[in-house]
Amino acid sequence: MPSWDENGKLISSAGPKAWDEHGNPVASVPDTRGLAPGQTAPPGVPKAPIAPGLTGPIQPTMGQQAKQAASGLFQGFVSDTANGVASAVAHPIDTLKSIPRTMGAYADRAADDLNKGHYADAAQHAFGVVPIIGPITNDFLDSTSGPTPDYQEAGRSIGNIAAMKAVPEVTGAVGKALKSGAEPLMENGLGIRNVDRAHAKAPGRAALDFTTGVRPETVAKSAGDAIESQAKTRNAAITNSTARGSLTPARAAVTDAMTRAAAGNSDTSHLTPMMEQLENPKPGFTGSLNPRVMGRGPLTIADLQDPDTLLKMRQRFGEDFTKFDTARPLAKEALRVGNQAYGALTNELHRVVPESVEPDRIISNLIPARDSAAAKSLNAGTGQRALGRFAAHTGALTGAALGYHQYGVPGMAAGLLLPELISSPTAQISAARLADTTGGLVRRARAATAALPAIGRNQ
Repeated sequence: MPSWDENGKLISSAGPKAWDEHGNPVASVPDTRGLAPGQTAPPGVPKAPIAPGLTGPIQPTMGQQAKQAASGLFQGFVSDTANGVASAVAHPIDTLKSIPRTMGAYADRAADDLNKGHYADAAQHAFGVVPIIGPITNDFLDSTSGPTPDYQEAGRSIGNIAAMKAVPEVTGAVGKALKSGAEPLMENGLGIRNVDRAHAKAPGRAALDFTTGVRPETVAKSAGDAIESQAKTRNAAITNSTARGSLTPARAAVTDAMTRAAAGNSDTSHLTPMMEQLENPKPGFTGSLNPRVMGRGPLTIADLQDPDTLLKMRQRFGEDFTKFDTARPLAKEALRVGNQAYGALTNELHRVVPESVEPDRIISNLIPARDSAAAKSLNAGTGQRALGRFAAHTGALTGAALGYHQYGVPGMAAGLLLPELISSPTAQISAARLADTTGGLVRRARAATAALPAIGRNQ
């Protein structure tokens, strides 16, 4: 018959030991749990059966219990998670197969318990069929049952459960950080300016989501295609709308600015063209007009307009009064008021046609990405910039000189070209797309990472 020591390890075949009231082993008692030498008694089975009239082993002190639990907690939270990651990366197929195998083992144990009439054990082991959390819960219950609880294994199970909550959160944060870091990389590669980010615009994100390619000219072309596609979606929603929007908010923005200027004894001529564009129809205007009184007086633009007219007026107003143009410079106040009125026109359009909001937002973010990419594509290429560095006779040739000294002509070429390659728009756009794609994959895998501690535990 086998016997175990106080740690549950099989030490002989004479029978498990028993202890006196001082915790000293004094006898062997026959037992029929035949284990091979070196095996540990299964969880839930007393590690040291007790002889009649004798006590069991002395329990560890609270300090020892805490130390064992802490060790198990670290193992379950850190070591098992790391093992799970390593297993998933090195052997993804085998890792996936291990999960149903574990579930099947608990199903077999539950069936065996039922056959023996051990209904409480059957219920516990049946819960082990629940993916991931079931086996861990069973291990915890096994480690805390019996006369000698295994505090280390209990702590390990608790560490596994804590890691199941923490690991997905960390994974999601890593994925988010990668995607967020991709935006400035893309913007730097495209040459996006601070002014292009005004009014909460995110051209870098729009370029990542709605364009393709890594060369500026390719990005510019795909951005133009995306703008055209979004414009069709927006215009279709506008055409199908029967609502009418008001020009009053836009007119009020200009009127208020003119009133403040006049109250300060300032000229308002720089604001008058804005009001005229919102009130006086020009030849070719197709929107609604106010009726003339008695058939006399000038024609004026009606307050309520259909969404298509609102869109056309907004586009023209934006071109005339919201952009800096050296050929027709506007005062800072005029630009500010122009943007306020433009925003009022936009809000009114979005109010009457809510379906236009999302495509409008995408278009406004893609326009600076397209324009910047197009401008960037006109810059000198990597070879031209490298030759420029060579001709400039600056400290930039230090890398080439060092490369030549170490590796000859190939080293010189690398020292000259590598800085230009790294700083090139294509390299930065490539890095941005790689970071964004990786971040997306990591975030999508967030839920699955909850299984890593359990996978590592079974390795």
